[in-house]
Amino acid sequence: MSNVLSEKKKQQIVGLGRLGWSLRRIERETGLHRKAAARYLSEAGIPIRKPARPNKQIAKPAISTREAPHGSISLSDGRRLHASKRYPRAGQDIGFSVSNDDGSTGQWLRTLPTRPGDNPERYHELHAIEVGHGRLLAPVRNHNPANERETLQSESSDGGKSWSIPRPIGVWGLPSHLLRLRDGRLLIT
Repeated sequence: MSNVLSEKKKQQIVGLGRLGWSLRRIERETGLHRKAAARYLSEAGIPIRKPARPNKQIAKPAISTREAPHGSISLSDGRRLHASKRYPRAGQDIGFSVSNDDGSTGQWLRTLPTRPGDNPERYHELHAIEVGHGRLLAPVRNHNPANERETLQSESSDGGKSWSIPRPIGVWGLPSHLLRLRDGRLLIT
């Protein structure tokens, strides 16, 4: 087994470093340990991004991790989008938070619309994936009487500012997870 990266992977690491990505973000997106990424960036003469506030307590993130088994995603515009229930709740919100600083802070972006007759408390494990610049899909586990336990899907074409009313997609599974494969196809598990 070789520990040498392909030229394509090295170029990806260097490119993300040039964009100002943190080592943790590079690690999360590429799977390459941040110490190895730091080595490649240093060899390429790219400065390594330091934490925004060294030796200070980082503000409590506004991006919740509860009821979000798949965590947040990086969008093509550099923001992080997190799909979850809002805690502390303002009503029974399930929807999306956004962060411009890699998740250190964030703000509530949009509540997921509810189908007529549905109780939003019965939507769980929301997830999102970007399928094109600004185009997002979000599967959500449903426990409302209509389509109980079936995965519903909502869509956004404006980077998460607005979302369609969730609709059934004929998939069952707990929790739903959507992946974009390298060839562009989508896989839901």
